[in-house]
Amino acid sequence: MKMCFEVLKTNPSFARAVEWLLKRLKSGFDWTVPLHVEQLFSAAYMKYKLSIPCCLLSVCEDSGDKWMTNKDLIFGAEDVFTVLFEYCRVSDSALQWILKSLIPNKLTSGFQDIRRRVLTSLAQILPHCTWKEWKRILEMCRHLIRTNILKADSTESVPCVQTKASNQDVYQLSVLLLDMVEVLHSPLCSAWATPYVWLYVIRHYITAIKEIVDGNTDAAVTASVFAHVCHVMTFVPADCMDQLFVLALDLVARPSVSNSDVSERMKRSINRLSSEVHRAALTQKLNQNM
Repeated sequence: MKMCFEVLKTNPSFARAVEWLLKRLKSGFDWTVPLHVEQLFSAAYMKYKLSIPCCLLSVCEDSGDKWMTNKDLIFGAEDVFTVLFEYCRVSDSALQWILKSLIPNKLTSGFQDIRRRVLTSLAQILPHCTWKEWKRILEMCRHLIRTNILKADSTESVPCVQTKASNQDVYQLSVLLLDMVEVLHSPLCSAWATPYVWLYVIRHYITAIKEIVDGNTDAAVTASVFAHVCHVMTFVPADCMDQLFVLALDLVARPSVSNSDVSERMKRSINRLSSEVHRAALTQKLNQNM
């Protein structure tokens, strides 16, 4: 891309080639592909509008000068979260634009099952994303949480906890990732969720947990995230277990979890694991930390 910028600076006539490229991308590729090279179109000083699905424009502030709708893009209102995540994964600038332009009231209007739609979209998209794209999508999810568009669910195995506001998005992101992995485990994804897909997703899941649980995360939330990780360990393929076990060891060794009440919660999570080796090692590590 940098080389293309340099060529355009020294030889503006190449702008015609860029114009041809834009037409080719619009006619023969997925709607997200032109977004990846939008900077190139700007560098060619072209007047252009890229096409995005109507459902995305309908939940954003008016940007008629930047985008145009394409009726050939067959996405209904029910696909808005899929389109939203596909858009924000493209680049940091795309993410920042959507964070600034999104209108929360429009996104929630008419939807009764927002969480299910978000989880289905995440399970479909994240397995095909690089880590940079994961980060952008998770930042979008964090925004949905902070604006109360997306709220945490509570189940018997993963109860909801009350915590201070600064840690609430950490907790809810962890729950969201757990639920997404559960969707991946469901019959909905069984036809394509191969062992390779599982290894890829779990590797990025682990990286995500390590990034969101930092030194400022309070003990109660760390214990909850640990419970989520242990719950994931109860149903993932065996090839993923060792990576998750190392993550669990890292969480149980955090200085903040030395509190007796928190340790008891962690012990209950450990006892749900089927592997005696994992239970023994995690219990020993927890006791050493007390």
